Amino acid sequence: MIHPGTKKIYDQWQYNKFARLVETIPKNYGIKVVLTCGPGEVSQVQNIIKLSQDNQTTYIQTGLQELGAVTQGAKFVLCHNGGYMHLASALGTPVIALFGVVHPGTWKPLGEKDQVVYKNIECS
Repeated sequence: MIHPGTKKIYDQWQYNKFARLVETIPKNYGIKVVLTCGPGEVSQVQNIIKLSQDNQTTYIQTGLQELGAVTQGAKFVLCHNGGYMHLASALGTPVIALFGVVHPGTWKPLGEKDQVVYKNIECS
């Protein structure tokens, strides 16, 4: 699962990078990617789908309870630093967490299989 949404647009990973992952993951690992989004984030996933060359990509928009249920069945979740990152980690789903301007020292996910992607940029 890839959950590209964030309320902090200044801290959001670029759509074209998500689109490349949507194309690469199925080709290299043989697993399907499902994009997820919350209320008000549909345009974010639609932008990724438009940039992707993978015609199989789908997305779901759910509330938090349904998102948690879907997350439990995922092999892993890729998402920004935020509430969903902590939910996925607490549910035991491996998380690949993207950190931008916030340093992960305080807010990183705590699961044993969780990974943090962080580039120490000047404004962090």
